[in-house]
Amino acid sequence: MNDATRLLAEAKPTHIAILRRGLHAWTVFTTTFLWTPTMRLLLKPEISQWRVFGLGGEGTDGPYLFLPFLALLALVMFYIDGRGRARNVFYVLLLAWHGGVTSALIVGALTSGNDAVFMGAAWGIRFPLALLIVPFAVSTVAAIALWIVEHRLGRAVPVFGWLQVQKGKLGVAALALPCAALFFWLGEGFDVYTLTAIVFTILQWVLLTEGVGRPPH
Repeated sequence: MNDATRLLAEAKPTHIAILRRGLHAWTVFTTTFLWTPTMRLLLKPEISQWRVFGLGGEGTDGPYLFLPFLALLALVMFYIDGRGRARNVFYVLLLAWHGGVTSALIVGALTSGNDAVFMGAAWGIRFPLALLIVPFAVSTVAAIALWIVEHRLGRAVPVFGWLQVQKGKLGVAALALPCAALFFWLGEGFDVYTLTAIVFTILQWVLLTEGVGRPPH
């Protein structure tokens, strides 16, 4: 047993729980950037522009199903984790997200230099992609650490039925859809109505991930 594995083996359950919750929160936050452009693409395609390392499009031009596909995979990942089943599938998806984004950020920073930036058109956000390498690298290491804790050290997670979801939160998430659609319809460009619609989609994603996640126990 190497030093890293030994430290994980000696870690207290509370420390592991904190690590798990922190990684979960970061994963929800980062995958929000898959869901919000997906909803913008579906509900107001005329302002939908996205580009990820040369792959992108406007509205329904280009590979517009790419973002919805990734968002669906992310939701499946949260659903599987919430059931406590198919753990190998969950960790493959989790590591594919964090490790894949980390690798893409490193390649982008090395090949594009200062031109590699993250831009959020809705909120006017713009900063170098290199700044994201550290948090995503840390989350990748955290995902590997949790896999070791669970698989090599036998720290089991609660198991729930496939239909044992939080229907109340899923219901509220469903109600957020017409609210977002209304404000997208009222909005022009990225005005206050459109920003309100985007806020609804953010809340919707959080509720979706909690709804399909681990039930209270």
